[in-house]
Amino acid sequence: MWSRATPIKQRAKTDGLELLAVWEVNADPAYHVVWDKAWNAGFPPTAHVAWITVQGRGQVAVRDGRSSELCGGSLLFTRCHDLDTYFCSGKAWHFFWMVFTVPLPAQIPVCAPLEFPEKKRCQRDLLAIVRALRKGTDAPHALAAAIFQKLFHEWLTTAESRRRDIPHQAKIEQIIEEMHNRPDGTFSLPDMAKTVGMCEVVFRRRFKAVTGQSPKKFYLDLRLDQAAALLQLGQLGVGEVASTLGFYDQFHFSKVFQQRFAKPPSSLRRHRPAKPKL
Repeated sequence: MWSRATPIKQRAKTDGLELLAVWEVNADPAYHVVWDKAWNAGFPPTAHVAWITVQGRGQVAVRDGRSSELCGGSLLFTRCHDLDTYFCSGKAWHFFWMVFTVPLPAQIPVCAPLEFPEKKRCQRDLLAIVRALRKGTDAPHALAAAIFQKLFHEWLTTAESRRRDIPHQAKIEQIIEEMHNRPDGTFSLPDMAKTVGMCEVVFRRRFKAVTGQSPKKFYLDLRLDQAAALLQLGQLGVGEVASTLGFYDQFHFSKVFQQRFAKPPSSLRRHRPAKPKL
């Protein structure tokens, strides 16, 4: 068994996508990692992980109880701060895991395993990313991010093609788009069900079948992701962000934020630049 990290001294970035960490792991049945929340301090709250299995079999679980089995030629996205544990579930597990951020993280299909196209070419691209990062200078780092961005959009296209075959997918996507348009929390469950012409019980069941989460949890996570992004911009204070996104009060906002990201919202906020003296 071996595990090899590729150090990224400066973030590999291109067109808003940032590649934050890359590991290649060749695991045996003894391999079992429990994710320590303290590790999240090194990654922004909007960070995601791409799990790319080359050969063998492994399992990735997140804190809400969902678990995904991965085999050769499969891909999984998870939110970094939601991770619980991952382990080899077969005789061996050869995989890459890559931590990254993108401008619109809510569009990433989390905890939904899929096969990635052109497996051999994908593996060559992954190795090219590792080689570029090991050179440790700006231009190769930008190249690594660009290669990953190409792979990322190919994976999203594959996921979108698969979702078209899922019953009621279009209606659920309509609701998710409206959630984005109403981040103030005013889009209630009855309104969601009425929008797509379903009763609440049926809507809740179909929404979870497509997304893996209840409408309430999905909507809350989406709003908290937006809160994290706003705080990192540094233009609004914690109370202003809480009010903008429709939380009951700053105390309630801080509580659910801490539960989601294992850190207070104040830890993300950048200080506003001082006004120039006239």
